[in-house]
This record gives sequence, structure tokens and C-alpha cells, in this order.
Amino acid sequence: MKRLLVGLIVALLLIAVGFSVYVWQQTQVQELSRQKDDLQVQVQKATEAASRQPIYSYKSDKGVNISVYTPLAGARASSPLHIVGQVPGNWSFEAQFPIELKDAGGKVIAQAPATLQGDWMTDAMFPFTATLEFSGTPSGVGTLVLHKDNPSGLPKNDDSLAIPVKF
Repeated sequence: MKRLLVGLIVALLLIAVGFSVYVWQQTQVQELSRQKDDLQVQVQKATEAASRQPIYSYKSDKGVNISVYTPLAGARASSPLHIVGQVPGNWSFEAQFPIELKDAGGKVIAQAPATLQGDWMTDAMFPFTATLEFSGTPSGVGTLVLHKDNPSGLPKNDDSLAIPVKF
């Protein structure tokens, strides 16, 4: 009788633990689903806002069309500098490509990856965003440089776009 009671208690504990794990997993799934929905709304709003902005199209060193909504060429750059535009998906690797900000002397004062907002594994144009933070107060004219990500390191796969900015 004692063994039966112990077995019943163990079984009830296992059922309770299993149920608790199941409820916790369902809560996590619901939270991830909510976060996904929120992210989709943010991307949609950003895409709609970008579509209302004038498109400033540039050509990279190798003639690739790139659109940059902000900052515009010759615009004042201050920290944090938000960069928004569109590049072909093949300009990125794992949905990212490097961006750097150089001062008047060509010294890199900030760098960060730009992140594509879409299926980067095509040649289609995709929106990207990046934020560069820098300290100090540079002066004169600087350069915002967008680099095609080149994980191979082969020079033939390099490409970039330089946009002048003011400090």
C-alpha cells in the first residue's frame, strides 16, 4: 500500500511538472509570436515612411544602384547618425554589411553593421538601417562609406559607396 501511495505521488508530481513545462512553453511561443507581429508592424511602418521620402540614388564604385534616404549627401552628421536606405541583397552577408564614418583626414571615427530588413539572399533591393555613434566634435567634411560585405576577402568582390557629409 505504501509503494502504491508513493508511486501515485510520483506520478502526480511528474504530471504537474509536465503540465508546468507545457504551460511555460506555450507562454514563450505566444511571446515570440507577439514579438514577431510587433517587428512586422515596425518594418511595415518604416517601409511606408521610406516610400514617402524622396529617393536619392547613388552608384557604387562598380556601378551598383544604391538608394540612401538619410543622410543626404552634404547633410550635417551628428551622433547618433541614423542611416536608412536600400541595397541589393547580394551586397550583404547574413543580412549585414559594414558602414563607416570617416573624418576630414580619412580617419575612421565610427563603424557598425547595417542590417537588411528582408530576404537578403536575392539580388532584389532591400531596406537597411544602421546607427553610428561617435564621440568628439569633428569638423569639416567627412565621408560616410557603405561597403559591400566581402567574406571572401577577394579584391574583385569589393565594392563601396562614399557619401560626403558635414560635421
